[in-house]
Amino acid sequence: MKIVKIKLKDLQPTEENPNVMSENKFNALVKAIEELGYDQPIKVWFNSEIGKYEIVKGNHRYWALKTLGYTDEDEIECVVGEYENRDQMLRDMVRDNIVRGKLDPIKFTQLYEKISRKYGKELTREMFSFLEEEELNRLYKEIREQLPPELRRKLEEAKEEIRTIDDLSKVLNEIFSKYGDTLQWNFMVFDYLKGGKIMYIRASKENWEKLQQIAKYCVDNQKDINEVIRIEMSEDL
Repeated sequence: MKIVKIKLKDLQPTEENPNVMSENKFNALVKAIEELGYDQPIKVWFNSEIGKYEIVKGNHRYWALKTLGYTDEDEIECVVGEYENRDQMLRDMVRDNIVRGKLDPIKFTQLYEKISRKYGKELTREMFSFLEEEELNRLYKEIREQLPPELRRKLEEAKEEIRTIDDLSKVLNEIFSKYGDTLQWNFMVFDYLKGGKIMYIRASKENWEKLQQIAKYCVDNQKDINEVIRIEMSEDL
């Protein structure tokens, strides 16, 4: 690994990042960087397919810097990790989040299933180092805390079935497939085009479905979603 200075515009947050951070903790992170300075380099990996450095560890630090007004041209110190492929990078990211962060159960389940389909359950389990019962119990409790009450009860009902990481992934996948539509809200994150601020928005199912349609349109037609969605505020607001 080596430390280099990289412009913010050349960094790419990892979409599959399963780490979640509460608004209070994020605000505390922003304040800490503002008062103490940026003293913990972000770990990145150069993704040749997108021509950018994808963030392995430090996605929230990236957004905190944007919130503090860092521009695309500002350079920050980053630790550049070396991986054989992107799957190896994702493994490192998930393992670090289990130790230090809070896992989003939906993203964790999707990522685990994606990699296990490619490499098989046994190899995937070894890759993520989920072989110890104590580790599995801690992961179960952490994921349980992130679920809304209605899905938390479903997970508790299936607890006796969970003996391995595969069991946990399977149970979560079944729960989200069967009961995911019963959830009242989804959540979205917007970053302002100017000023570097971030807004967390609780979205109704209707708005969430509309935004998914817009996102698909942008992908299919190679459009910039920022150009498609323009929110203008009147001067008296």
